[in-house]
Amino acid sequence: MKRKIFIYGTGNMAWALAHGFRSRGVAVAGVCGRSPDSVRELAEAFGLPVLTDLETGTGAGDCVLLAVKDDALSSLNETLRLPGRFVCHTAGSVSLDAIAGISETVGVFYPLQRMQKEAPPDFEGIPVCVEADENDPLEELYALAQRLSGRALRMDSSNRQKAHLAAVFVSNFANFMLVQGAELLKKNGLPPDLLDELLKNLFRQTDLAGAAERQTGPARRGDLKVIHSHLRMLEDTPGQEAIYRLLSFEILKYFNQDLV
Repeated sequence: MKRKIFIYGTGNMAWALAHGFRSRGVAVAGVCGRSPDSVRELAEAFGLPVLTDLETGTGAGDCVLLAVKDDALSSLNETLRLPGRFVCHTAGSVSLDAIAGISETVGVFYPLQRMQKEAPPDFEGIPVCVEADENDPLEELYALAQRLSGRALRMDSSNRQKAHLAAVFVSNFANFMLVQGAELLKKNGLPPDLLDELLKNLFRQTDLAGAAERQTGPARRGDLKVIHSHLRMLEDTPGQEAIYRLLSFEILKYFNQDLV
């Protein structure tokens, strides 16, 4: 991308992008955000210039990546004005139009991956979904995504939101099941690492397409006796009982419709 690239934000996404761009030799012209201390920390970590104000620190033709929480975009859309810039948000669940008030040229640059400040991802192979309201900016974003990960996807807001929904099931909900498993071990005085090898074995299988074939467990085999036994064990934790009941019913329905 010939445009200067600026990052607005200091959270997980901002750190991941700063790390990813540096590792791929993509220059970032500056970083900006609401918290001066957080901006300084991010800038010092990656040797980047600090901007105190986006409106005065950027110019026509520059690209500004809004790496902020989804719910912060509506406020920025009402208060931030960057005419002449190419402004992109990095959210999966927010439409392109959500930032249409900021600039006449807007886009989306969405890496589909969990982002954690403490452990920035290796972008190789991570899908980066791009969208823009004009063809030339779209192709610029596509080329930038290819430099970052090698797997760029042109994807409109509707399909990106559906992909984000699927990602919530695969990542966020799946991780919460790990939280529940850890809580059960702790509650019953069992070793906290008891299931670590089980977890490693599960995530050695990395393709979603084969997930149905790999499903195991009492609900998969239609073992109602074990299911009812587990439910009785969870009677004193209604939340976990509800989760177990719902997921068991859905698995039974998917694989053993004659038992539902």
